[in-house]
Amino acid sequence: MNVPMGAWGSGNVIADVTKQPPKVLTPEEIQKADAERKANEKLQVLNYAAQQLANKVEKCFSGRGGGKSGNYGLDEQYEIKGQYSEGVISLAFEKWKSKYSANDVLQLQIHKLGPSKKYSGNRQGKLQVNFIRKIVASSGGRFNIHINVGG
Repeated sequence: MNVPMGAWGSGNVIADVTKQPPKVLTPEEIQKADAERKANEKLQVLNYAAQQLANKVEKCFSGRGGGKSGNYGLDEQYEIKGQYSEGVISLAFEKWKSKYSANDVLQLQIHKLGPSKKYSGNRQGKLQVNFIRKIVASSGGRFNIHINVGG
């Protein structure tokens, strides 16, 4: 491209310094980028699985069809089908809890128990986590959601 004569020079072509040739990555940079991509994919899978589990927990008691606890007469028990890793369960608990305000978390006494080995109900020492919250803040009854650890 020709630049017209003017105060800045003789009219010679000025190089476009904004364009850079594509960078050639070293094998180490390629390996690092691949590791980052794989880590991001795993994180997306973990996030998705945790969100699905958190949704299942909330859905358990939205219809109020749980069984009665043998140990705590006012409690309603629910069990999520399947098995989940401890990482998915921990993240799911944080996602589930975040659906509530800080005040509701306190008033409803939202908490998690476990993982711990359970022997009742033919579980023979299998690991279980419980997500627990009061049915209503002023009641003694609670929702107790059982989640099996595995996988």
